[in-house]
Amino acid sequence: MKRIFIIEDDMHLAVKLRSVLEKNNYCAEFCKELNMWKAEFTLFQPDLLLLDINLQGTNGYVICTELRKRTRLPVIFITGRDNEEDEIRALNLGGDDYLRKPFSDALLLAYIGRQLKVHSFEYRDTVRYRNLQLDIAKRIALNNATGDSIELTGMEFQIIFYLVGKAETVVSRGEITDYIWENRCYVDENALNVNLSRLRSKLLKIKCSHLLHSIKGEGLSLCFDNM
Repeated sequence: MKRIFIIEDDMHLAVKLRSVLEKNNYCAEFCKELNMWKAEFTLFQPDLLLLDINLQGTNGYVICTELRKRTRLPVIFITGRDNEEDEIRALNLGGDDYLRKPFSDALLLAYIGRQLKVHSFEYRDTVRYRNLQLDIAKRIALNNATGDSIELTGMEFQIIFYLVGKAETVVSRGEITDYIWENRCYVDENALNVNLSRLRSKLLKIKCSHLLHSIKGEGLSLCFDNM
């Protein structure tokens, strides 16, 4: 379940936003004390931040600037400011989207869904499924249980990275191809097959090959048990 943190000094709106998000299968919380936002943010460990600009004692620009020193977490500004200069400033400081108040629940959910899809796990240093851990910067696959590790090529890493993000669901080959293409790697059916074969061999070397399954007529799945 994705975690969404809200920094908004209108408590009525903050409570409403949390309720809307929880009804739509998100884990949501809002900042209780603005002067303690860093501690609350760190404790909650969100996947996405909803951030107002006008805040008592500080503002969203300051908070976004501070966050960008340590994380690429997606930030959606939610604000009553409707001039272009404010939007440009928010985006230039590292904001990912800008949503003007008042907005509908449907529009908010669409913005959130888009940003979570775009960012996926990319702002993290590592991602993990079971005992398999991926070091994003180094393109290394690690078995946490045994300590075995191996370096992956760019395409091999893109494939397993995407499957970790879709763990325990069946992913078609076409979906994987589209993802790799979007990440600026040319791929055709033969190239995909070759890289999948190499990936399986490398996962075998670190004793993680049992996690990767081919589902006949459907695609691939990263899961603990065969589906």
